[in-house]
Amino acid sequence: ADSDGSIEVVKVEKIQRKCRKRKQDNVHTTNTHERVSTKRPHKQPDIPHECALCPNTLQHTKYSHSALFELLQADTYGTTPERPRRVHKICASMFPHQLKCDFKTNTVHGLDDITKNQKKLRCGVCRQSEMGACFQCSYKKCTRALHGNCGLVDGVQYDFDSGEAFCKFHRQGPTSAEFK
Repeated sequence: ADSDGSIEVVKVEKIQRKCRKRKQDNVHTTNTHERVSTKRPHKQPDIPHECALCPNTLQHTKYSHSALFELLQADTYGTTPERPRRVHKICASMFPHQLKCDFKTNTVHGLDDITKNQKKLRCGVCRQSEMGACFQCSYKKCTRALHGNCGLVDGVQYDFDSGEAFCKFHRQGPTSAEFK
């Protein structure tokens, strides 16, 4: 409003912008205007992992000398002299009903008894599925799944005497397996 009380009408012009072109999915344009596909293959290459039950490789870390991360030999189908299958001690301990660990000879028996469903579970920490095998929280109706090593990072409470593991949301009182 002006000083005399009248209202001035101003015409507002719309500024037209050029529409932005959308990038096409999985296509990268180079300076020569050639299109190069950047699609990844659906299946990841077969990378040998240190442990058959988890995606973690601890070979050159400070944890490689810890007793929990000691590698045990697995007597299973698919083991060759060039590529023996090994399992971390902590990972083998998470499957007490399927795996039998012989700590005197450092071997694990029954790796083939782990079910396909356990191999398909997605870990709640590393978010990987079909890479090793996951165990689930022992609390009724809890569906949280974790790899053995990933569970240590996430605060899982292991009870090696009873073969139970509880996620960080369902931890109970101190047990014999409580880490200090």
